[in-house]
Amino acid sequence: MKKIWMYLFFLPLFACDDFLTVESENDVTYYSYFKTERDVEAVITTMMAMEIDMWGSVMNVDVFDIAALPCDEYKNEDQRNLALTAFSIVEGMSWGGYYSIIGHADMLIDNSFRFGGMTEKRKEFWLAQANFIKALCYFDIARNWGDAPIPPNSTATEPLAKSPVKEVLGKAIECAEKALVLPTHEKLVDSYGNKLTSKQYASLGTVKTLLANIYAWMGGLYGEESYWEKAERYASDVIDGKCGFYKLEPTIALLLERTLGRVRESDETIFSIEVSDKDMDYMQIGWLQHLYPGILLCTYPEFDASPELAETGFPRYLAARISVETVENMFPDEDDARKELYWYDLGNVFWWKITKRDDDGNPIDSVKVISDYAYFYKWHDVIRSKIEGNKGDVQNVEGNRVIWRLADLKLLRAESRARLGLSTAVEDLNDVRERAGLGPYAGSTDSEDLRREIFNERDRELFGEGQRYFDIVRNGYLDRLSEAYQQLTAKDIENGALYRPVAQRSFNNNELMTQNKYWLWRR
Repeated sequence: MKKIWMYLFFLPLFACDDFLTVESENDVTYYSYFKTERDVEAVITTMMAMEIDMWGSVMNVDVFDIAALPCDEYKNEDQRNLALTAFSIVEGMSWGGYYSIIGHADMLIDNSFRFGGMTEKRKEFWLAQANFIKALCYFDIARNWGDAPIPPNSTATEPLAKSPVKEVLGKAIECAEKALVLPTHEKLVDSYGNKLTSKQYASLGTVKTLLANIYAWMGGLYGEESYWEKAERYASDVIDGKCGFYKLEPTIALLLERTLGRVRESDETIFSIEVSDKDMDYMQIGWLQHLYPGILLCTYPEFDASPELAETGFPRYLAARISVETVENMFPDEDDARKELYWYDLGNVFWWKITKRDDDGNPIDSVKVISDYAYFYKWHDVIRSKIEGNKGDVQNVEGNRVIWRLADLKLLRAESRARLGLSTAVEDLNDVRERAGLGPYAGSTDSEDLRREIFNERDRELFGEGQRYFDIVRNGYLDRLSEAYQQLTAKDIENGALYRPVAQRSFNNNELMTQNKYWLWRR
């Protein structure tokens, strides 16, 4: 989606962290606005642009999933325990971006009585889009911070206390259920009647996938079977074709090209944030992990880091390293196509180490050194700055930011079914394995054994895509994180150690705000 700054520049800015600064200008500013469907669409498009521009703070890939990358070394060792250090308290890691989007959604909903120039059906469509985005924000707030404020409307100016995480998740469900009126993605049209092909617009399949994820998160959080039943049901509606047409790409190569790569058009994609070089032509390499944390491991050869530099030190682009041995352990089957296509020449990358020089310092002898490190290659179609006479610096990678794809949802349904003791869990697991070139799962079907194998398959299939931390927390597999997490006590976790601390600026002008208990020692 091209970055379009809409003619909403005159609209009031909504508060990010400080709820007292929301301006109550609806009755004045919007009196002559929303007279056409294009006006309403403009607000939705602006909200979608905010999802791109505030990506680092809105979807928060950079903190938990950097900490969750199964790496062997980090350029800054503190990154390994990032969510448990002072790094988590920096101003940029707040919930402000979410509440700004929620404010826009509430503004649209609160002013729906002003909508003109459209049928009730089209009014319903745009309000459902707003409710979906709002539900998505509340879900991610709940996963990242736990307890959080729930603004009653767009004009509220009073200080807000935090609501319990279960109420925040309930608000996400409430908003998502209001969006269930959306058509399937094949039937989406814009205000001009043109077909909407972008998967950033919500459809019935997108909403039910969100609900499946919310209920699965609640199932992991509270251990109630009813939540897993709802997660399984919503996932089944999408997978079984009741919410539009979705299918797995037939090969891993096509997955990388069509779903995650430059084609940006795939039946496997359920929901994605549209990203192009036009959207992020200002982006520098250090920010690319905001798209996918796995990009931290994309070094050689496209990101200009030589294997020698990766072996002997950290070059400019490299922030973390993973060994060939670790990758081999994660992908134990030699027939796994992902082992070849997710990783560049795994185990065969080499460099020449100079062992002798002449009196003038010129190399006269060397030895071949096989690199101990693996080079992630899932995103290798890079976009470079246009500099005459050389290749230019890497600025971006081709492809959208895929939030949910069908393989992800199939494995989530498999987990839900394993939790419910259903033998059909193996069917979804085998679908993903088959696409990777593997045979049917032949291991134990004991509920716990099967659930751990499904987690391992998610680890392989979704490596670097930003799911791992939440998969670990949902399953309670803290042994998959660093030693700092494994040392947490049950009381630490109860007090919010697995959530982010509330950013300091959220306390400004809000005497009702409280810090997550675990983080009180940091204040």
